[in-house]
Parts: sequence; C-alpha cells; structure tokens
Amino acid sequence: MHTAIVAGGCFWCLEAVFSSLKGVVAVKSGYTAGHTEQPTYAQVCTGNTGHTEAVKIDFDEHSISYADLLNIFFAIHNPTTLNRQGHDVGTQYRSGIYYLNEAQHMAAQTAIAQAQTEHAEPIVTELQAALGAGKVGVAFPEYCFDAEVQMGRLGSKLRVFADDAAILQKLNLSQHLRRYEDYVRLGAVTAVPEHVLGHVCYARVQVKSGAERATRRLIKRHPELNYETELARLQALNAHSALPFVHMNSLSSKQAFRLFIAKSASGAAQTGDFGTYGLSNTATVPDF
Repeated sequence: MHTAIVAGGCFWCLEAVFSSLKGVVAVKSGYTAGHTEQPTYAQVCTGNTGHTEAVKIDFDEHSISYADLLNIFFAIHNPTTLNRQGHDVGTQYRSGIYYLNEAQHMAAQTAIAQAQTEHAEPIVTELQAALGAGKVGVAFPEYCFDAEVQMGRLGSKLRVFADDAAILQKLNLSQHLRRYEDYVRLGAVTAVPEHVLGHVCYARVQVKSGAERATRRLIKRHPELNYETELARLQALNAHSALPFVHMNSLSSKQAFRLFIAKSASGAAQTGDFGTYGLSNTATVPDF
C-alpha cells in the first residue's frame, strides 16, 4: 500500500471524491504543512498556523497509480487560484502536493507540468516534502545476527533519527505509545554523540517466496479476489528467514506479515531517503 497527500480547498470535498475511487483503501482529512502542533479548526482559520486542509490517501498501487491520483486531483480543483477554491478563501485552502519520497516528487513535477498545458494562468500548486517524509530513520542498537547458526534478535532498544529535532517532536511518539506506558520508556530528544562507532544501514529484506507469481495466477482464475490481500496471505504462508523481524499488520488487507530486517556497516555516513518503516538500503544512521 502507498500513501499520497494533497490539498485543494475543503478537505471534505476532496475526501468524497477520492473515497469513491477503485483502489483507494482509505482517505483521512486533516491539516498539514504548518508549524503549530495539533491546531484546532479555529486556529487554522486565522491563517497564523501555516496549515492547509489536506487529505491523506492510502491506495493500492496495483489498482490505481500515484500519477492517476494526481491527474484526478488536478481535474477536481482549480490549481491557478492562490489561497482560494470557489467561495472558500484563505491560506488553508491553497493547492498543494506533499510528496513522501523522490519518486513522488518527480511524478508531481510531471503532473504539474502536464496540468499547466491545460491552463492559461500559471499554476500555483505548492510542492514540498511532507513533514518528515523520507527523513526519519530507525536503529536497533542491540541488533545481532549470527549467520553461521542462523539466529539473531533486534533487541529491546529502538532509536529514531532525524536531521531536525522538531521533526521528532512532531512525531508525538509519547501520545502514540501512551497505551504501552507500562512497557515502554521514552527518552528525551538528544543530539547524536560527537564520536560514534560508525554508520550502518537497516534495510528491509523481502523473502523470495514466489508469492507474487502465484498471486497473479490466482487472480486470473478468480478476478473477484483482492490482489494485495491474497499476496499478503501467500507471503505469510511461504516466507521463511532467520533474520530478526517485527510482526506487522497490513493497514489495507489487515493481513499479518513479518518485516525482516538486515543490518550492514557502511564506510561513511550516506544521506538519502528512508522508507515508510524508517529503513533504507542506502541511507545510514549512526551506530553508538
């Protein structure tokens, strides 16, 4: 499942359109691109928080693409009116695309260029990275894996990294983990030590199980079935690895799966984007 975030006037109007599309799993209205934490509607309406009304769209990329969503986005609002959509006026009603990775960034640039050919007035759609998108990485300081005996563990400690402390603060982990307060202890946001052991990558490893091919064959015979649901089911049946893993549940299919994680050392710090789980094959985090 992938996610898109766009803004184009009243979020209820956007939610109604995108919720009706085949391949869209969920749509959630809210505020983004501002500087006030958890603003109220009244605060946003003052124009002082910097937020815009937006929708977060979870979609099945096998049924509808990010480019398709952007084409629809430009078809249902006017991207040439600054801080206004119809009778709704204010900075909270501005047009915007908030990308989650570089692929989405490039796709959005292409979509804006295409949309411009259909408008005489210049497009004023705001294009920027979603808060923290691709810039939050995780580390497991107690990670260990013995390849010879094929055993390992993630350990009991998790670190979360970002270039800016404000990004970590806006993640609001204390609120999200409140229900686990008897089992989890959160530390304060602190700077990385001046001297570290090195830099490492924590990457997701997807076990080769042939589930994709088997799922495609199954869907051809039974087109009424959902591709993502059946893929997750077959992967759960066939996936085997000795690597440490985290038990996860798909937000779209609700199927359980194992997120296998590998750790590798890097000669130097490498910048780049982290994925949805805070993992990356190239971007590093400090090891200490």
